[in-house]
Amino acid sequence: MAAIREAYALLKLFLLGRIVRRWVAPPDPPAVVRGVLPVLFVHGLYCTAGVWWGQLAFLRRSGVPNLFTLNLAPALAGIDDFAAQLAARAEEVCRAAETRQLVVVAHSMGGLVARAWIARHSGAGRLARLITIGAPHHGSRLVRWVPGRCAADMLFGGAWIARLQGDEARAAAVPTLSIFSAHDELVVPAQSARLENARNVELERLGHLELLLSPPVHRMVEAEIASARGERPSSA
Repeated sequence: MAAIREAYALLKLFLLGRIVRRWVAPPDPPAVVRGVLPVLFVHGLYCTAGVWWGQLAFLRRSGVPNLFTLNLAPALAGIDDFAAQLAARAEEVCRAAETRQLVVVAHSMGGLVARAWIARHSGAGRLARLITIGAPHHGSRLVRWVPGRCAADMLFGGAWIARLQGDEARAAAVPTLSIFSAHDELVVPAQSARLENARNVELERLGHLELLLSPPVHRMVEAEIASARGERPSSA
């Protein structure tokens, strides 16, 4: 049953997300509220910003403004390359919203991209809050057979992960929430998503992509954004 649910999530996220991503995940929101902390969504391995359509639709129904996305490219590049793209996009987003900081919400590999940005591009000064969803913070054993430099970077126990942890020891700390599932079939071992010095929320019976379609996850993300903004969640 879990495999069927995850296959359904795959079809829904990738097929529908790719078809409608121009409308649900445009590069910039139609209207920017100046001075309100913006939120930048970072996707995972082999994905596009279109996978965020469920979360974005939920937040927009709740009236949450200033939602921005990023498409990482090329797909097989290294995570350090993606971190540089995130650094540039974060500057654009802060300029658009006229704020000094922003919130980053990252799924899967996107969590490592965000951490590399913090550690190697002085991202801590820009980041008010980091929210990761199903991120393999300590890597995953399954990427050993996956093509791409970014996949090699994510290898559990690999050199890139070790170097990131060393760089982080010298970087400023950022308030972080790590949301993950004990039944994530792609983050192996599942506890690799547990991050030291972060608030860790472990869920059950949700696959790697199901996390992006989960109403409880949507509500947690909204609550964390509201907390970073000093607001009360609209759906509370």
